[in-house]
Amino acid sequence: MNIKDRIEIELNRAYSPILNDALACIVELTYDSEELQRLHNTLEGLDLPIDSEALSIALDRAQDDYKALDERFDALSDRYDKLSDIADKYAELSDTLLYKV
Repeated sequence: MNIKDRIEIELNRAYSPILNDALACIVELTYDSEELQRLHNTLEGLDLPIDSEALSIALDRAQDDYKALDERFDALSDRYDKLSDIADKYAELSDTLLYKV
């Protein structure tokens, strides 16, 4: 029998504010422990490091990769805009040469 069960039994026999607070703390710690385990499982599932220092390094690396990709996207977006402008001008010239000359 664990401490939580023992406190619940004692609370059922005779209510005590201190035991009630202790039970609330145990329930909260249990929830935190389960939440920590879910986080741990998520990190493992994503093949990410579990210790905070290695995770921080991985996060920094991911932010750097994101910035590099963002800059590359901006450059590709600019290139697309320029090519689109050229295509529009080509279409105008073609229209002029075919229909207005």
